[in-house]
Amino acid sequence: MMTKRWILHGLLAGLLVSQVSCASWMGKKHKAIPLRKSLTRTQTELLLKDVDTLQKQVDAGQKRAARSSINAIMAQYPQIAQYELKDFVKAEKYLLKGKFSRSAKVYQKVLEDYPESELRMPSVERLFKIGTAYVVDGRKKVLLGLFMISGDETGIKILEIVSEAEGLEDPNGLGLKCAMIIVDNYEKRKLYEDAYLKWLEISTVWEDGELGRQALLGMADSKRASYNVNPPERRHLFDGSSLKAAKTYYEKYLTLFPDDAKEQYVTDAVHEINEQIAYKEYSVAQFYDRTGQKQAATIYYNMVIETWPQSEAAQMARETLNQPEN
Repeated sequence: MMTKRWILHGLLAGLLVSQVSCASWMGKKHKAIPLRKSLTRTQTELLLKDVDTLQKQVDAGQKRAARSSINAIMAQYPQIAQYELKDFVKAEKYLLKGKFSRSAKVYQKVLEDYPESELRMPSVERLFKIGTAYVVDGRKKVLLGLFMISGDETGIKILEIVSEAEGLEDPNGLGLKCAMIIVDNYEKRKLYEDAYLKWLEISTVWEDGELGRQALLGMADSKRASYNVNPPERRHLFDGSSLKAAKTYYEKYLTLFPDDAKEQYVTDAVHEINEQIAYKEYSVAQFYDRTGQKQAATIYYNMVIETWPQSEAAQMARETLNQPEN
Protein backbone atom coordinates (compact mmCIF):
# COMPACT_ATOMS: atom_id res chain seq x y z
CA MET A 1 0.00 0.00 0.00
CA MET A 2 2.84 2.37 0.94
CA THR A 3 4.62 1.49 -2.26
CA LYS A 4 1.61 2.50 -4.34
CA ARG A 5 1.35 5.84 -2.50
CA TRP A 6 5.04 6.59 -3.08
CA ILE A 7 4.63 5.77 -6.76
CA LEU A 8 1.58 8.07 -7.01
CA HIS A 9 3.41 10.91 -5.21
CA GLY A 10 6.36 10.44 -7.55
CA LEU A 11 4.17 10.71 -10.64
CA LEU A 12 2.46 13.88 -9.36
CA ALA A 13 5.79 15.47 -8.50
CA GLY A 14 7.15 14.64 -11.93
CA LEU A 15 4.10 16.16 -13.58
CA LEU A 16 4.45 19.38 -11.59
CA VAL A 17 8.14 19.66 -12.45
CA SER A 18 7.30 19.09 -16.11
CA GLN A 19 4.67 21.85 -16.09
CA VAL A 20 7.00 24.30 -14.35
CA SER A 21 9.78 23.51 -16.80
CA CYS A 22 7.40 23.93 -19.74
CA ALA A 23 6.13 27.26 -18.41
CA SER A 24 9.72 28.41 -17.89
CA TRP A 25 10.64 27.40 -21.44
CA MET A 26 7.59 29.12 -22.89
CA GLY A 27 8.47 32.26 -20.97
CA LYS A 28 11.95 32.28 -22.44
CA LYS A 29 10.91 31.50 -26.01
CA HIS A 30 7.79 33.69 -26.35
CA LYS A 31 7.34 37.28 -25.37
CA ALA A 32 4.03 38.14 -23.76
CA ILE A 33 1.63 39.93 -26.09
CA PRO A 34 0.86 43.41 -24.71
CA LEU A 35 -2.70 44.08 -23.64
CA ARG A 36 -4.74 45.61 -26.45
CA LYS A 37 -5.63 49.21 -25.71
CA SER A 38 -8.08 51.39 -27.58
CA LEU A 39 -6.72 54.22 -29.67
CA THR A 40 -7.58 57.81 -28.89
CA ARG A 41 -9.60 59.82 -31.37
CA THR A 42 -6.46 61.59 -32.60
CA GLN A 43 -4.60 58.30 -32.95
CA THR A 44 -7.51 56.81 -34.87
CA GLU A 45 -7.55 59.71 -37.33
CA LEU A 46 -3.78 59.41 -37.85
CA LEU A 47 -4.06 55.63 -38.28
CA LEU A 48 -6.73 55.95 -40.95
CA LYS A 49 -4.62 58.52 -42.81
CA ASP A 50 -1.59 56.22 -42.65
CA VAL A 51 -3.71 53.28 -43.84
CA ASP A 52 -5.07 55.35 -46.72
CA THR A 53 -1.51 56.18 -47.79
CA LEU A 54 -0.53 52.52 -47.54
CA GLN A 55 -3.49 51.37 -49.60
CA LYS A 56 -2.75 53.88 -52.35
CA GLN A 57 0.81 52.57 -52.49
CA VAL A 58 -0.44 48.98 -52.65
CA ASP A 59 -2.92 49.83 -55.41
CA ALA A 60 -0.17 51.54 -57.38
CA GLY A 61 2.13 48.53 -56.96
CA GLN A 62 4.74 50.57 -55.08
CA LYS A 63 6.21 47.63 -53.18
CA ARG A 64 9.16 49.36 -51.53
CA ALA A 65 7.09 52.32 -50.34
CA ALA A 66 4.30 50.02 -49.13
CA ARG A 67 6.69 47.88 -47.09
CA SER A 68 8.21 50.99 -45.55
CA SER A 69 4.72 52.24 -44.62
CA ILE A 70 3.82 48.87 -43.10
CA ASN A 71 6.92 48.93 -40.86
CA ALA A 72 6.16 52.50 -39.77
CA ILE A 73 2.49 51.71 -39.00
CA MET A 74 3.37 48.63 -36.96
CA ALA A 75 5.82 50.68 -34.89
CA GLN A 76 3.51 53.68 -34.54
CA TYR A 77 0.53 51.80 -33.09
CA PRO A 78 1.81 49.19 -30.61
CA GLN A 79 -1.62 49.06 -28.90
CA ILE A 80 -3.05 47.06 -31.82
CA ALA A 81 0.13 45.84 -33.52
CA GLN A 82 -0.24 42.26 -32.27
CA TYR A 83 -3.98 42.21 -32.86
CA GLU A 84 -6.00 43.29 -35.89
CA LEU A 85 -3.26 45.53 -37.27
CA LYS A 86 -1.04 42.50 -37.75
CA ASP A 87 -3.78 40.78 -39.77
CA PHE A 88 -4.65 43.92 -41.68
CA VAL A 89 -1.11 44.52 -42.94
CA LYS A 90 -0.85 40.81 -43.77
CA ALA A 91 -3.87 41.23 -46.02
CA GLU A 92 -2.30 44.28 -47.65
CA LYS A 93 0.86 42.26 -48.33
CA TYR A 94 -1.20 39.57 -50.05
CA LEU A 95 -2.91 42.25 -52.12
CA LEU A 96 0.47 43.70 -53.04
CA LYS A 97 1.38 40.27 -54.46
CA GLY A 98 -1.89 40.03 -56.38
CA LYS A 99 -3.27 37.28 -54.13
CA PHE A 100 -6.79 38.63 -53.95
CA SER A 101 -8.65 35.65 -52.50
CA ARG A 102 -6.06 35.10 -49.74
CA SER A 103 -6.18 38.76 -48.93
CA ALA A 104 -9.99 38.65 -48.68
CA LYS A 105 -9.85 35.81 -46.14
CA VAL A 106 -7.61 37.86 -43.84
CA TYR A 107 -9.78 40.98 -44.13
CA GLN A 108 -12.74 38.80 -43.23
CA LYS A 109 -10.84 37.61 -40.16
CA VAL A 110 -10.38 41.23 -39.07
CA LEU A 111 -14.15 41.78 -39.32
CA GLU A 112 -15.01 38.62 -37.43
CA ASP A 113 -12.39 38.85 -34.68
CA TYR A 114 -12.45 42.63 -34.14
CA PRO A 115 -15.95 43.92 -35.02
CA GLU A 116 -15.36 47.20 -33.12
CA SER A 117 -11.89 47.83 -34.56
CA GLU A 118 -10.79 51.13 -36.03
CA LEU A 119 -9.77 49.07 -39.07
CA ARG A 120 -13.23 47.64 -39.64
CA MET A 121 -14.27 50.08 -42.38
CA PRO A 122 -10.97 49.95 -44.30
CA SER A 123 -11.34 46.14 -44.26
CA VAL A 124 -14.93 46.37 -45.52
CA GLU A 125 -13.88 48.71 -48.33
CA ARG A 126 -11.05 46.38 -49.30
CA LEU A 127 -13.43 43.42 -49.46
CA PHE A 128 -15.75 45.48 -51.66
CA LYS A 129 -12.85 46.32 -53.95
CA ILE A 130 -11.79 42.66 -54.22
CA GLY A 131 -15.34 41.42 -54.74
CA THR A 132 -16.05 43.89 -57.54
CA ALA A 133 -12.71 43.02 -59.17
CA TYR A 134 -14.02 39.48 -59.63
CA VAL A 135 -17.69 40.16 -60.31
CA VAL A 136 -17.65 43.46 -62.20
CA ASP A 137 -14.16 43.70 -63.71
CA GLY A 138 -13.98 40.02 -64.65
CA ARG A 139 -10.85 39.12 -62.70
CA LYS A 140 -10.04 35.43 -63.16
CA LYS A 141 -8.94 32.82 -60.64
CA VAL A 142 -6.01 30.48 -61.19
CA LEU A 143 -6.85 26.79 -60.78
CA LEU A 144 -4.02 24.38 -59.98
CA GLY A 145 -1.55 27.06 -60.99
CA LEU A 146 -2.41 26.48 -64.65
CA PHE A 147 -6.00 27.25 -65.60
CA MET A 148 -7.76 30.60 -65.56
CA ILE A 149 -11.38 30.26 -64.44
CA SER A 150 -14.21 32.65 -63.70
CA GLY A 151 -14.00 34.45 -60.39
CA ASP A 152 -17.73 35.21 -60.21
CA GLU A 153 -18.56 32.81 -57.40
CA THR A 154 -15.55 33.88 -55.32
CA GLY A 155 -16.44 37.53 -55.84
CA ILE A 156 -20.07 36.96 -54.89
CA LYS A 157 -19.07 35.23 -51.64
CA ILE A 158 -16.88 38.22 -50.78
CA LEU A 159 -19.61 40.73 -51.62
CA GLU A 160 -22.07 38.74 -49.51
CA ILE A 161 -19.71 39.20 -46.54
CA VAL A 162 -19.77 42.96 -47.07
CA SER A 163 -23.53 43.00 -47.57
CA GLU A 164 -24.09 41.09 -44.34
CA ALA A 165 -21.64 43.25 -42.41
CA GLU A 166 -23.08 46.55 -43.62
CA GLY A 167 -26.76 45.63 -43.99
CA LEU A 168 -29.17 46.88 -46.66
CA GLU A 169 -30.75 49.78 -44.80
CA ASP A 170 -28.52 52.56 -46.13
CA PRO A 171 -29.57 53.39 -49.74
CA ASN A 172 -26.05 54.64 -50.44
CA GLY A 173 -24.19 52.06 -48.37
CA LEU A 174 -21.85 49.33 -49.53
CA GLY A 175 -24.20 46.63 -48.26
CA LEU A 176 -26.96 47.54 -50.71
CA LYS A 177 -24.45 48.21 -53.49
CA CYS A 178 -23.12 44.68 -53.05
CA ALA A 179 -26.63 43.21 -53.18
CA MET A 180 -27.39 45.06 -56.42
CA ILE A 181 -24.11 43.97 -57.99
CA ILE A 182 -24.83 40.35 -57.02
CA VAL A 183 -28.35 40.35 -58.45
CA ASP A 184 -27.11 41.95 -61.67
CA ASN A 185 -24.45 39.25 -62.01
CA TYR A 186 -27.01 36.48 -61.45
CA GLU A 187 -29.28 37.93 -64.12
CA LYS A 188 -26.45 38.24 -66.65
CA ARG A 189 -25.52 34.60 -66.05
CA LYS A 190 -29.20 33.55 -66.30
CA LEU A 191 -29.24 32.28 -62.72
CA TYR A 192 -32.76 33.55 -62.31
CA GLU A 193 -33.76 31.65 -59.19
CA ASP A 194 -30.67 33.01 -57.41
CA ALA A 195 -31.55 36.48 -58.66
CA TYR A 196 -35.09 36.06 -57.34
CA LEU A 197 -33.84 35.14 -53.85
CA LYS A 198 -31.56 38.19 -53.77
CA TRP A 199 -34.40 40.49 -54.89
CA LEU A 200 -36.56 38.91 -52.19
CA GLU A 201 -33.91 39.72 -49.59
CA ILE A 202 -33.81 43.33 -50.76
CA SER A 203 -37.60 43.59 -50.73
CA THR A 204 -37.78 42.59 -47.06
CA VAL A 205 -35.88 45.78 -46.23
CA TRP A 206 -37.22 48.03 -48.99
CA GLU A 207 -40.97 47.59 -49.39
CA ASP A 208 -41.74 51.14 -50.53
CA GLY A 209 -40.24 53.81 -52.72
CA GLU A 210 -38.09 53.33 -55.80
CA LEU A 211 -36.15 50.43 -54.33
CA GLY A 212 -39.40 48.75 -53.29
CA ARG A 213 -40.74 48.99 -56.84
CA GLN A 214 -37.47 47.79 -58.28
CA ALA A 215 -37.31 44.78 -55.94
CA LEU A 216 -40.93 43.73 -56.59
CA LEU A 217 -40.48 44.02 -60.34
CA GLY A 218 -37.16 42.19 -60.06
CA MET A 219 -38.82 39.27 -58.28
CA ALA A 220 -41.51 39.08 -60.95
CA ASP A 221 -39.03 39.30 -63.84
CA SER A 222 -36.75 36.67 -62.29
CA LYS A 223 -39.58 34.18 -61.84
CA ARG A 224 -40.83 34.78 -65.36
CA ALA A 225 -37.32 34.46 -66.82
CA SER A 226 -36.68 31.20 -64.94
CA TYR A 227 -39.57 29.69 -66.93
CA ASN A 228 -38.76 31.37 -70.25
CA VAL A 229 -35.13 30.21 -70.16
CA ASN A 230 -36.46 26.83 -71.35
CA PRO A 231 -36.67 26.16 -75.13
CA PRO A 232 -39.84 27.83 -76.52
CA GLU A 233 -41.13 24.65 -78.14
CA ARG A 234 -40.85 22.73 -74.86
CA ARG A 235 -41.74 25.35 -72.24
CA HIS A 236 -45.25 23.97 -71.76
CA LEU A 237 -43.69 20.71 -70.51
CA PHE A 238 -41.96 22.38 -67.56
CA ASP A 239 -43.36 23.23 -64.15
CA GLY A 240 -45.44 26.39 -64.30
CA SER A 241 -45.18 27.45 -60.64
CA SER A 242 -42.64 30.15 -61.57
CA LEU A 243 -45.12 31.64 -64.04
CA LYS A 244 -47.87 31.75 -61.43
CA ALA A 245 -45.54 33.36 -58.91
CA ALA A 246 -44.47 35.96 -61.48
CA LYS A 247 -48.10 36.76 -62.26
CA THR A 248 -48.82 37.27 -58.56
CA TYR A 249 -45.92 39.72 -58.23
CA TYR A 250 -46.87 41.60 -61.41
CA GLU A 251 -50.48 41.95 -60.25
CA LYS A 252 -49.29 43.18 -56.85
CA TYR A 253 -47.11 45.71 -58.66
CA LEU A 254 -50.11 47.02 -60.63
CA THR A 255 -52.10 47.31 -57.40
CA LEU A 256 -49.39 49.14 -55.46
CA PHE A 257 -48.08 51.32 -58.30
CA PRO A 258 -50.99 51.87 -60.74
CA ASP A 259 -49.54 55.01 -62.34
CA ASP A 260 -45.99 53.78 -62.65
CA ALA A 261 -44.09 54.21 -65.93
CA LYS A 262 -43.73 50.42 -66.10
CA GLU A 263 -47.50 49.86 -66.06
CA GLN A 264 -47.77 48.90 -69.74
CA TYR A 265 -44.75 46.62 -69.52
CA VAL A 266 -46.27 44.83 -66.52
CA THR A 267 -49.69 44.58 -68.18
CA ASP A 268 -48.12 43.01 -71.28
CA ALA A 269 -46.18 40.59 -69.08
CA VAL A 270 -49.37 39.45 -67.32
CA HIS A 271 -51.07 38.96 -70.71
CA GLU A 272 -48.17 36.83 -71.95
CA ILE A 273 -48.20 34.74 -68.78
CA ASN A 274 -51.94 34.13 -69.13
CA GLU A 275 -51.32 32.92 -72.67
CA GLN A 276 -48.55 30.60 -71.49
CA ILE A 277 -50.57 29.12 -68.62
CA ALA A 278 -53.57 28.63 -70.92
CA TYR A 279 -51.41 26.83 -73.45
CA LYS A 280 -49.99 24.56 -70.73
CA GLU A 281 -53.52 23.47 -69.82
CA TYR A 282 -54.42 23.10 -73.49
CA SER A 283 -51.41 20.79 -73.94
CA VAL A 284 -52.74 18.63 -71.09
CA ALA A 285 -56.06 18.36 -72.93
CA GLN A 286 -54.18 17.35 -76.07
CA PHE A 287 -52.37 14.62 -74.16
CA TYR A 288 -55.66 13.13 -72.95
CA ASP A 289 -57.00 13.45 -76.50
CA ARG A 290 -54.05 11.56 -77.99
CA THR A 291 -54.30 8.78 -75.43
CA GLY A 292 -57.99 8.23 -76.05
CA GLN A 293 -59.24 9.76 -72.79
CA LYS A 294 -61.91 11.90 -74.44
CA GLN A 295 -63.86 12.83 -71.32
CA ALA A 296 -60.81 14.16 -69.51
CA ALA A 297 -59.72 15.99 -72.67
CA THR A 298 -63.12 17.68 -72.96
CA ILE A 299 -62.96 18.82 -69.33
CA TYR A 300 -59.58 20.48 -69.89
CA TYR A 301 -60.61 22.07 -73.22
CA ASN A 302 -63.65 23.62 -71.53
CA MET A 303 -61.55 24.78 -68.57
CA VAL A 304 -59.22 26.66 -70.93
CA ILE A 305 -62.17 28.28 -72.67
CA GLU A 306 -63.82 29.35 -69.41
CA THR A 307 -60.69 30.54 -67.60
CA TRP A 308 -58.87 32.27 -70.47
CA PRO A 309 -61.63 33.00 -73.02
CA GLN A 310 -59.57 35.58 -74.97
CA SER A 311 -56.44 33.46 -75.25
CA GLU A 312 -55.12 31.76 -78.37
CA ALA A 313 -55.30 28.46 -76.49
CA ALA A 314 -59.02 29.00 -75.89
CA GLN A 315 -59.58 29.59 -79.59
CA MET A 316 -57.73 26.35 -80.41
CA ALA A 317 -59.78 24.52 -77.77
CA ARG A 318 -63.04 25.74 -79.34
CA GLU A 319 -61.90 24.63 -82.77
CA THR A 320 -60.95 21.20 -81.42
CA LEU A 321 -64.30 20.72 -79.68
CA ASN A 322 -66.20 21.83 -82.77
CA GLN A 323 -64.51 19.30 -84.99
CA PRO A 324 -66.85 16.49 -86.05
CA GLU A 325 -66.06 13.11 -84.54
CA ASN A 326 -64.74 10.48 -86.93
